[in-house]
Amino acid sequence: MPIIASALRTKLWFPCIFLGFTTLAACKGTFDIRVSVETQPPQSRLGKLAYITGGDLWTLDLDSENLTRLTRDGYNSSPKWSASGQHLAFLKRSQLWVVDMYAQKASQLDNTLIDWFAWSPNNDRLAYYSESSGLVLYDADDQTVVGLLERSPEITQENFQWSADGQALFFNKGSIQADKYAVSLEKISLDQPGTVSLYTSDDMSNLPHLALASPDGHWLAFWRWDTVTPSIEEQGLPMCMLSLQDHQSLCTGAQTLPFWGSIAWSSTGKVAFVTEDTNITNPSSLVILDIETMTLQPIAAFGDHSLRYPAWSPDGSQIAVSAIRENGNSIQRTSAGGRRIWVIDAHAGHQIPFTKDPRYSDDLPLWSVDGGEILFARLSEDEASLWMMQSNGSNLRQVVNELTPRPEPVGAYDYINWQALWDWWRPEGQ
Repeated sequence: MPIIASALRTKLWFPCIFLGFTTLAACKGTFDIRVSVETQPPQSRLGKLAYITGGDLWTLDLDSENLTRLTRDGYNSSPKWSASGQHLAFLKRSQLWVVDMYAQKASQLDNTLIDWFAWSPNNDRLAYYSESSGLVLYDADDQTVVGLLERSPEITQENFQWSADGQALFFNKGSIQADKYAVSLEKISLDQPGTVSLYTSDDMSNLPHLALASPDGHWLAFWRWDTVTPSIEEQGLPMCMLSLQDHQSLCTGAQTLPFWGSIAWSSTGKVAFVTEDTNITNPSSLVILDIETMTLQPIAAFGDHSLRYPAWSPDGSQIAVSAIRENGNSIQRTSAGGRRIWVIDAHAGHQIPFTKDPRYSDDLPLWSVDGGEILFARLSEDEASLWMMQSNGSNLRQVVNELTPRPEPVGAYDYINWQALWDWWRPEGQ
């Protein structure tokens, strides 16, 4: 049973579907994974990219510009680096594989449909949820596999997130309890059996939907989901915080789309998220939440539903976003979407557009670990690519010429499943 109770018969569009894996177009050829000799690398500043071109997996060292092709069969997607950068997981025909970049070895972990997979934030352990095995933990260092959570036809288990210390996983569970459908936020620790329910509701106007765990390990962000809300994509859902110390929850009055690209934690424990309010002139705004007082500080307003992918600079002083800026009574758009990378002062709210090329729509900005560079994705009428610039907007250059199959914007706000096409390993953590 899915989180949306079937008895409601309510048709809801849910932006979190973009966390799913996109089926990629196949190219001719047989499976042939080739890994170039990669010994222990020298000190890295910018790290390395894994990306999909023509359905095949490539890596690019951003410091040395060394380029490596890993596959030649055209059926690959969703690359994800381990915390050390030694291991790279990816999907081949929706089956999970891992490459050891140092040992030049590729291994298939599961031959059934994979619903979700992600590396621990601070070690080379990979958690994945499969059609056959449920939630599984793979340790890439000693190549052991341990089952964590069995899959059950009576229970929905989804929206998995690692804890900040890599010692636990959080997820949503939907089940029948006392003849009523209930949804809970659950925690499973790696060092002890069973799960712990952190928050449970059987109120169909107040179901929790997990968003992100805070980097300090103190909070879980989640959306309070009213299943009778007629149009989530127009109104959004309230953002809430659950204390992992006393399991008490607090909610804001702000509405935000239930999509991972609308919220971001800073390294100092602040949280920024995009609010949606159809009752004001500029409904799409970036706010910073003071969790202790549950007060909101608006710092930037843009056009109608235009903001996404806030990303804090490492020192917490700036936030990069992808946005369309309102221009008078119209919005500056191009046939590719018209999005730009903006950098916002997190204290004063000053907004500066760092990209302006009308041929492109720019998305998903990410900072290097030293804060000196910003990497982002670009979409034109004909192609998708990756670009990088210095953190003051200078030295703009293309680093990956082609991401293919070219992704198509989906849904009311043209969201793109970039996770199916590329991932960036940064040397001191993700």
